[in-house]
Amino acid sequence: MQVNSVSRATAERYGWGNNCDGWHLLKDADLSVIEEQMPPGTSEVMHCHHQAQQFFYVLSGRCVMEIGTRRSISPSVKACTFRPESAVKSGASQQSRSGFW
Repeated sequence: MQVNSVSRATAERYGWGNNCDGWHLLKDADLSVIEEQMPPGTSEVMHCHHQAQQFFYVLSGRCVMEIGTRRSISPSVKACTFRPESAVKSGASQQSRSGFW
């Protein structure tokens, strides 16, 4: 069995938002793993996933996660998950923001 290793140096890079970067560590129909870098003060656009589950792991800094009217502040080395069924049932959108809010 062949083992493939991947890192920022070898992954497909893309830019998004206001000076944010993403690297596709795994891009598959069943699973997508993306490493992202969000400078302080940047954010995603509020959005809703109807099928994809998202998992966030904060490596450094602070990240504010919002779903609907709930807000959670994640310090470094913390993880959180957005499940699509929660958003679809409640009609809530989600957003992650970087920095101090």
